[in-house]
Amino acid sequence: MELTPGESAGLPGVRVLGVSSSEPLKPQRVTVALPPEGFGLRWGTASGPEYVLVVAGGSPYVGQLSMDGQSIAFEDVALAAPGEETLLSVPVWVGWEYNPGNPVSTFLQFAVGDQTSRSTTITIKEAVEE
Repeated sequence: MELTPGESAGLPGVRVLGVSSSEPLKPQRVTVALPPEGFGLRWGTASGPEYVLVVAGGSPYVGQLSMDGQSIAFEDVALAAPGEETLLSVPVWVGWEYNPGNPVSTFLQFAVGDQTSRSTTITIKEAVEE
């Protein structure tokens, strides 16, 4: 996914596979963290912050922002049935004042229960001066 500073938001995410057993996954705590380097990424859209976990085919979850603003925690997230997958994503955008000069790639860090995974790759493009 590509983002340009000050423009539209993106929805980087991860796929969570349900274990192959007859028991459904219990609701999980999901945390999502911005990259340590920052790269101008912000939660939500240019219209304002959003601390929402989007679950494909399900209801969104509102999360709790950490004190430092670097991560969001979502409680009791219902996940995939055995043998199925759930797509989880969060809206992010790049502040207009950030300009990498050259495109840079990064990711969000998702933790589902005790499992961690990188999100879809986020490429931040150079802002175009008008």
